[in-house]
Amino acid sequence: MRRTNSRFLAAPVLVALLVGACSNSTNPNTNPDSGTNNACTDLTGVVTPTVTIVSTGGVYGGYAFSPTCAQINKGQSVTFTGNYTLHTLERTTQTVAGATNPLPANAYSGASPVMFGPFPDSGDFNFFCTIHGFSGTVRVNP
Repeated sequence: MRRTNSRFLAAPVLVALLVGACSNSTNPNTNPDSGTNNACTDLTGVVTPTVTIVSTGGVYGGYAFSPTCAQINKGQSVTFTGNYTLHTLERTTQTVAGATNPLPANAYSGASPVMFGPFPDSGDFNFFCTIHGFSGTVRVNP
């Protein structure tokens, strides 16, 4: 019978444990445009915060809003750019009941760029393309 050296078996197990401990799927520093977490792109210091429709070559017809989450301060407006005859923009839900939501209640289809706002209340204001389903959020700081 051949005996296996336990040192050679322990090394791969130790490496696997260390790699697993260093990876964290809930890392708040992951790409905010990935749609996999609650991170937002900070646009609070930007004169004209802008969300753009971009081609991703992936799901939802190959398009997405970029950034998928735009963080602004109360009183700021957001400019949306892209082809709003091919893609429509409509609000979905918000996290603060009774808050004023300046995003369109019905599918917006028209000229680009278009500005919505100002956002007088804090909270998350979600929107989506009614044709393809890709979505985004305007997060307004308190």
